[in-house]
Amino acid sequence: MQIRRTLTAALLGASLVAAAPAVASAGPGHHGRGGDQAGARFDRSDVPSRVSSRLKRAERALDRASDAVDDGNATTAASSLKGVRSNLAAALKAAKKRAAADNGPDSFYAVASTQHHVIDEVASLYDGADDTTVAALTETLNAAIDGRDDLIAAIPAGSQSDYGFVYDAINDDVADEIESIDDALSDDTLTDTAKSDLTAARAKLVATQAVVQPLAAGTAQTAADDGSSADDARDGDCPRGERGQRGGSRNGPPSEQEAPQT
Repeated sequence: MQIRRTLTAALLGASLVAAAPAVASAGPGHHGRGGDQAGARFDRSDVPSRVSSRLKRAERALDRASDAVDDGNATTAASSLKGVRSNLAAALKAAKKRAAADNGPDSFYAVASTQHHVIDEVASLYDGADDTTVAALTETLNAAIDGRDDLIAAIPAGSQSDYGFVYDAINDDVADEIESIDDALSDDTLTDTAKSDLTAARAKLVATQAVVQPLAAGTAQTAADDGSSADDARDGDCPRGERGQRGGSRNGPPSEQEAPQT
């Protein structure tokens, strides 16, 4: 399992290097910097350090938690998952302060990407987990889901066109997460508490999907009306990730090796 995690990280690093030229080429029309908003795309160089540093800490804590769960070390797993939650919360707080700024969409995208990675990874860790670990996993899963809902709600109503690629990414992420939980419920060895907690988390994700789908569709239509496609709006995004270490189809983290980019 450690080998698979290492391979996944290597693949993510390679995909980030390949995506870098496209990101760097983002020019006029990027997030309110003069021109066509339909061409907006993610530029990780615009993510402020107050956001990116916290996201990197969250990713490292998630790696430690995953290793601890694999080793059956409930105490270390719980401590590491607490680190995931605290750093995600700090990154969310910093990003929300930039909601109306030029780098707001990039900051929100980076946070949403890490939230997705946390949700997807945590959902895969319930397999065979004891009650103590399940409690810590559920608290972290809910924190990431609720934090993303908070992030969506914080997008300024007058700037939604700038956030089209964020809505689009979150919409895809939520669909992947629902699939991951379905896989866990059908394939993994789960306690009754774990089954109940995952089912409740799935319901939350369905509610998120109901909110973000119309927003993603609306901004995609705006892009089409302006002569751009949804793919054009996301051509600075990293390729969709490979299957994760346990669960279903996944997007990888924004960039644990570089600056945070989901």
